[in-house]
Amino acid sequence: MASTTEGIDVQRNRYPFCIVWTPLPMITWILPFIGHMGICTSSGVIRDFAGSYFVSEDNMAFGVPTRYLQLDVTKIPGGVSAWDRAVHEASEEYKGHVHNLFCDNCHSHVAMAMNNMTYPGKHTWGMVSLCWFMLVKGKSVSLGAFCKTWLPALIFYSLVALIVCMTALQEVRPSGGDGVSRGTQPDATAGVSVSATSEKHYDASLFLIGTQHLGNS
Repeated sequence: MASTTEGIDVQRNRYPFCIVWTPLPMITWILPFIGHMGICTSSGVIRDFAGSYFVSEDNMAFGVPTRYLQLDVTKIPGGVSAWDRAVHEASEEYKGHVHNLFCDNCHSHVAMAMNNMTYPGKHTWGMVSLCWFMLVKGKSVSLGAFCKTWLPALIFYSLVALIVCMTALQEVRPSGGDGVSRGTQPDATAGVSVSATSEKHYDASLFLIGTQHLGNS
């Protein structure tokens, strides 16, 4: 943890020596490890690359943080002043950048600050490494923030799984419906016809027998 007496204040959105993260609408719902990232000063003020030529201060784009990762300032050569200088220099630099979702985004801004301060003795931070770092070591601000981060993705993938299962069940269901083949289903009309014909033949035979008996008499 950071070597400082100033702690995190969630109500005031103060996260000293922290990387902070909040979900991106729709994108995080599908890929919950991707979101909007910012980095805070030693006093906890959030700086984030919110759009082309604009680095926000104390007003994080896409809402308040839902996850944070507090770093150990003692691992930075120069300590607190080096941290603040690195955050400031990266923010000033990104005021001149065009925002690109895939190549030059909020993660890139944070990576530049981390590389400037060489935390913790390295200068190879990038979008992927920061994304993984926050995913593995980051903490949720609260239970509500945890749900805001993960619940939409859970609902989305549950619906996808339900649709896939229903489609699979429909494909394996028998085509006959009631399990009786149309070709082998008994014909009730044919049965009635055969029965009626037999009765007529029986009646005719009785008539002939009766006629012959009267003639013999």
